[in-house]
Amino acid sequence: MKRENRDTLHAAEGGDMAGGGWGDDFVFGGGGSDTLMGGLCHDTVRDGGGNVTLYLGMGDD
Repeated sequence: MKRENRDTLHAAEGGDMAGGGWGDDFVFGGGGSDTLMGGLCHDTVRDGGGNVTLYLGMGDD
């Protein structure tokens, strides 16, 4: 048990994600408006630049 606050889960706390995302949503963790495979608002899988959807839909897929 070292960092059970930001190193245990994939999702951080609102903006940071695991992998790269640095905008506000990413694939793997959620914290506000991101999804990890479906697509609630605008999902970003692997890039996370702002709202680029390159893998899933971009609405509710």
